[in-house]
Amino acid sequence: METPNQKRRPVLVVSRDEVIPALNNIIVAPVTSTIRAIPTCIPVGVDEGIDHDSVATFDNLASVPKS
Repeated sequence: METPNQKRRPVLVVSRDEVIPALNNIIVAPVTSTIRAIPTCIPVGVDEGIDHDSVATFDNLASVPKS
């Protein structure tokens, strides 16, 4: 995900795989390596394709164009 004045960041796709082909936009959760004890942050790491321990932040979901 890339927003104005911010660098490109990894995301976790939240939209269901089954509906993605029919969508123009998908829902994503930004991923950050800043880990805090917040209930809306879900740990992700190498098993999800991230090269270091991180969290997906579900308090900042975004709808982005599928591309």
